[in-house]
Amino acid sequence: MDLSRVVLLMFACLTVKGNITKDFQYFVAILPGFYDNDVQYVNDIKNDIPEKDRHLHLSMSLFPEKMPIFEGRANFYLEEFTNGDKNDIARQRINSYGVDEEGRIQLKFYSLKDPQKFAHAPAYSPLFQNLTMGDVAHVEGCDVYWYRVEEDLFKSRMFNTCFVESDGTKILITDTNDFSSSYLTIQETWIAVNNGSVVKSIAEPYNLTKQIIGTQKRSPPKTMPRKAKDVYLRYRNRATTQLRTFDDLLQALVSGHDVRYYIVPAGCRMIGAAAVSTTHIGGHMDTFEYFSSPAFGQSPYIGYASLSFNRDDSGALEVQIREGFIYEEGNVKLSVTTLSPDYHTVKHKQYYHCTISPDTSSGSASFFADGASLTRLETFREFVTALESGSRIRTTINYGFCSLGKDIIYGADIEDFEVSVDGSHVLLSNMKTLSNSQVRGYVNDILTGSFFSNGSVVFTLTDFVVDTEKALFVNIITCAINGASLDGGVSLYRVD
Repeated sequence: MDLSRVVLLMFACLTVKGNITKDFQYFVAILPGFYDNDVQYVNDIKNDIPEKDRHLHLSMSLFPEKMPIFEGRANFYLEEFTNGDKNDIARQRINSYGVDEEGRIQLKFYSLKDPQKFAHAPAYSPLFQNLTMGDVAHVEGCDVYWYRVEEDLFKSRMFNTCFVESDGTKILITDTNDFSSSYLTIQETWIAVNNGSVVKSIAEPYNLTKQIIGTQKRSPPKTMPRKAKDVYLRYRNRATTQLRTFDDLLQALVSGHDVRYYIVPAGCRMIGAAAVSTTHIGGHMDTFEYFSSPAFGQSPYIGYASLSFNRDDSGALEVQIREGFIYEEGNVKLSVTTLSPDYHTVKHKQYYHCTISPDTSSGSASFFADGASLTRLETFREFVTALESGSRIRTTINYGFCSLGKDIIYGADIEDFEVSVDGSHVLLSNMKTLSNSQVRGYVNDILTGSFFSNGSVVFTLTDFVVDTEKALFVNIITCAINGASLDGGVSLYRVD
């Protein structure tokens, strides 16, 4: 048996057992971006590494393209350049990823026969959409196989089958890589087949850090509220403030404020089960979403939801789900559903159609900012320090500045989280229960977030049908902490 296959099989046994489809989806979601080993290059110079042993200053861009000739695979255009000069191109090629018949993530390389034609091609260029097999060349035996070994770490291996000719000498190329949402390592070795000597290698791999998504200049979506740095100062260090308009409410939420609501049914139109108590209703909008694109409805709106467990008059356990919608015109809708503990039986349901109260004397829906003192955390280190000190932290995620690119803002308290022992990684989780918009029943909307020391963030958003393991969808979103230049999508606030 081929020794290289033995090594590959042994490595596969050490990997995380998981769903290859989900692994592949995660892999291609975190792959796009700019990578650079500037820190490594500068450190080689500072540490007086002999010039012949230094790492080159290597940069790489890797972005998805539509290529019908490789239908069914995830295809990326790669450019490598040196010395920070995009005109000093060292390599151009097509990286085509897929899952092979043995259930492995497979990378096929295609070189371009006329690379200059594709240099600095814009995203989704017709050049790639019209690509033919006559434009590319594939070197047999040089495929790379990727395996997920940790939640956010993949490793690669090649068979000993990648042979090329260099100056009349037959060369075997081996390539090993580590890849996560925040970095990529490259270690390539060239071995002369005739005598086994190493033609080209480097003792330490190239360590390319992924530049934080959001640092490239781009225009924010026009419908997103982003008026000024530290907009939360409007409510900071004040007593509880009533929010009298939709804009006031929205600005308070996206600026990290805790907002509470109070509804007086006498000022609302009520629809629902008879004989249901019409007591006043109050609550906390600890988790919210703001939708501003016409794709989500005719009017921008804020949605929120909460779940609680109660007992009825007989002492039996029941579940209550509240779902609220606040529209730009000032209309407020709230549904209160009481269910059996298995979520299968609706005991009663009540709808409230109200308006935002312009003052405390009006009886309808009132909203209040808590007036807490907020400090925006601009770096990953500030975030970890706040967690370590036991501070309460809220986050808002402007998906328009993330890879999702949609006009949605999400906000929530950071409640359950984990911090890695070395303090370089924070994992958080948040869940809310909602009506299933696709079919009847209810779903658990689960957001998990992985924060990394370079400021990058990866979110996984999943909807699971309640009481089943059926996932309605899984969406992986890459983003970044919103630093001093306001170029990221994730804002973090310490609440004092």
